[in-house]
Amino acid sequence: MNFSDLFAPRGVAQKLAMIRRYIDEGRSKQVNLAIKGLLTRKTLDNWLKDPDKATSATLVRAGFLDKVLQKLPDLDRVTHVNNYNYAVDQMHEMVDSQRVLRRFAGRYDVYHAIPEGQVKLRTLTITVNDEPFFPAYWYRVSLQGKKRHNDGYILKSGNCLMFTSLSEYVQSSLVLRAPVNPANELMKGFITVNDRSNDATYLSNAILKHEDLKISDERLAALKTTWLGNGATGL
Repeated sequence: MNFSDLFAPRGVAQKLAMIRRYIDEGRSKQVNLAIKGLLTRKTLDNWLKDPDKATSATLVRAGFLDKVLQKLPDLDRVTHVNNYNYAVDQMHEMVDSQRVLRRFAGRYDVYHAIPEGQVKLRTLTITVNDEPFFPAYWYRVSLQGKKRHNDGYILKSGNCLMFTSLSEYVQSSLVLRAPVNPANELMKGFITVNDRSNDATYLSNAILKHEDLKISDERLAALKTTWLGNGATGL
């Protein structure tokens, strides 16, 4: 998940709507701090009541709304981080216990036994943001020919990594045995993919190979035969 890819609000009405969202979510204190030295709260309230008037305001045309938004934290980012911290807390773990996930960052080849005509998923990427700490993964998948994008959270529990992603059209999860160094050892486990648009769910053994892992084609083929040989199960 790359937070820098989130679309920034573009017109005056969109920018005011974003600020209104902060206020509606009980973050008026943050708004007041952001506008300090730029404009008064009364001026902002007037603009919120009548965005059309704000469009021609000198301060708005000088870019002051952009300056206010730059001072405010990304709400989507805050929500993602809060959800992740809640999940860690539910495991009775501390966020610091998850920082070992930094060593798993990178791009991976994905091997599974689900027929490509149903689920074409070949790679995924793990990213780890340090401040605030947030490990995530994303991938592109083709479901019966329809291309989708999905991303989600990663959690470490004991010697396992748990990947969970939710989106409108596809939900997936992976549970993999965590090696000491993914650049030296394959990760093996299980993957489930729920294709909501086609009302189909698949379960398969899975292997993830880090981009820096050197392994012969023969050895990889043998491991795939051993670990993925039983095929996939569909619901």
